[in-house]
Amino acid sequence: MLAGPVIALETLAWRTWRSLAPESELRRLGELQSDLAAYARGDDVSREGLVEDLAKFRQLMGSLLASVSRAGDVASARLNALDPVQIRGFSESEKKWNESVEAACWRKYEQLYKEVDPSNIDGALRQAFAEYAGGLLKVGHA
Repeated sequence: MLAGPVIALETLAWRTWRSLAPESELRRLGELQSDLAAYARGDDVSREGLVEDLAKFRQLMGSLLASVSRAGDVASARLNALDPVQIRGFSESEKKWNESVEAACWRKYEQLYKEVDPSNIDGALRQAFAEYAGGLLKVGHA
């Protein structure tokens, strides 16, 4: 009963990791599903290998779950870029000689708003998750 959910989560975790960090060298150690099945049948399966696979899975799950905390940082950074005070500051230094500050502010806002595009936010979130989870996986503290 326990093997089914563990295998489903392990498969999902590795798919998620590959989609977040396709260039990562971190890969599955073995085939947990077949190793668990063989172990349950009493076949000759390395207990140490199974323990290592499960530890790597636990580390990956912990890292992926912890990385979700980065979402707030990414959202804050995107919203801070649209702060009226910041936009006014940028606009005053970038405005054209014949342009009002209000027109320069609107131009700057439109420019910055493009960075709030959902595809840009999705990419920023994926990158933040991958970097954070990858850092935890390298350290081994997940």
